[in-house]
Amino acid sequence: LEPDDGAGESFEQSPIRRSFKSKVLVHYPENTDRNPFNKDAVNMLCLPRGLSFCTQADSLDPQFHSFTVASDDGTHSYGFVHTFYEEVTSPQIITAMQTLYQMHHVEHHSSSSAS
Repeated sequence: LEPDDGAGESFEQSPIRRSFKSKVLVHYPENTDRNPFNKDAVNMLCLPRGLSFCTQADSLDPQFHSFTVASDDGTHSYGFVHTFYEEVTSPQIITAMQTLYQMHHVEHHSSSSAS
């Protein structure tokens, strides 16, 4: 898990409220001759605030939006995004989130007691 530096968030926020770097895992078609896939543009349009986590207490309703990418030559590509949440089952991600939360908790409480 890497923090999304472009989100302008502070490390004072709980890890569950921070944004993390995201990436496109799959796209279709994989490539076209006249319109190469721009993974950075699509990633920004799909998850403009980065990857986020939530708890069961948060609203978990799926969201949908569309977008257009205009190239320098005037061609347009259209995309659709269906964002949904799923339970995290990866032991590595669970451990990373627990570690980040513990670090945040210790830092937050040590700075609170110092003031």
